[in-house]
Amino acid sequence: MNQTTPTHVATSLMFAGLAITGCAAPHANFSENEALHASVHGNEGAFNPAIQDGSELRRARLEMRGTLPDDLIWAAEADFGSNKISLKDFWVGRHEGDGPTITFGHQKQPYSLDVEMSSNDIPFVERGVDTALVIPFVDRAIGLRAQNNSEDLYWAVGLFGEGATKKATADEGFGFAGRLVSAPVQTETEVLHLGVRGAWRRPEDGPGGIRIRDETTNMSNFSVVDTGTLMNVDSVSMYGAEAAWARGPFSIGGEFNSMMLDRMGGDLNFSSWHVQSTYSLTGESRAPAYRIDQGEFKRLRGEKAGDRLWEVSARLASIDLNDGAFSGGAQDAFSLGLNWYYNNNVRLMWGYTTILDTSGGSLQTMAADGLDIFTFRMQFIF
Repeated sequence: MNQTTPTHVATSLMFAGLAITGCAAPHANFSENEALHASVHGNEGAFNPAIQDGSELRRARLEMRGTLPDDLIWAAEADFGSNKISLKDFWVGRHEGDGPTITFGHQKQPYSLDVEMSSNDIPFVERGVDTALVIPFVDRAIGLRAQNNSEDLYWAVGLFGEGATKKATADEGFGFAGRLVSAPVQTETEVLHLGVRGAWRRPEDGPGGIRIRDETTNMSNFSVVDTGTLMNVDSVSMYGAEAAWARGPFSIGGEFNSMMLDRMGGDLNFSSWHVQSTYSLTGESRAPAYRIDQGEFKRLRGEKAGDRLWEVSARLASIDLNDGAFSGGAQDAFSLGLNWYYNNNVRLMWGYTTILDTSGGSLQTMAADGLDIFTFRMQFIF
């Protein structure tokens, strides 16, 4: 379980050779997150080779975070899932009083409600296909981030390089991202969330180029839409909007993303969006789970730690990688979900997605119209 353990043992973090050590009664929180996944694709006979189905340990994360003297804060998280070890959060920062929180290290960039929310909290087994447009550019990266909030306003900005696990082949890419959120309604039974965001990035100056594609599941390695490798991209510009409303057991929300690739040979414009809704069959509300200091919703929780909760969800998501003569493919995807919260630490999730209205792209894109995907997740959080 989550636990806070005061200790007088020295605690240290290393960032690029810089050691930060505290000995005056620091404290740390320890948490563990495990997720077992299974997925099956239906009516996949048109694909050769066949789409990969099966089960995997999707996530096995161990996180430590805490405070040090002089208002220093820190976090370190590693993921041992998917038969590999990957670095997630690994940062140090400072927060004093009502001033902004400033952090440096490997962390999420402030762009998109759905991407900034943890997979522990989103109401679907997989994020929507629309996030495939933004995650390659605004996922975790090494950088400097500042954020702050009032009672009904939240902002976050940052300057970032590349992800810690990406091996550079030339000069490292860099960019900035920012997000502004207003929550004019916040009660125990109702929340209204409105946000805008923007990001700009200069990709790595090397031979690798950039590539945008979706993935039907984490282990399928099957993409319905795919730009292929795009060379000579000078910069990537993105902007978007987000909104969510929760009242009683019902919630609805959505996001929109627009992207422009400035490149030699002609600019490209892509877009994506989703609209989703949830309903708690046992009557709980997502409103109390809203956190204005993070500009996001946490997971549905019962009044008591052992409450059994049931939740249903639905989502329509879209991504369009077609622009004029360029055809990376477009698709709509409709998803249904059923979530059972055994308690506040254990959640079972069932998901169904069908691919709708594909256009452009490859023969694979056209063949994917009507493809069904069944997913399951067993999630433990302690």
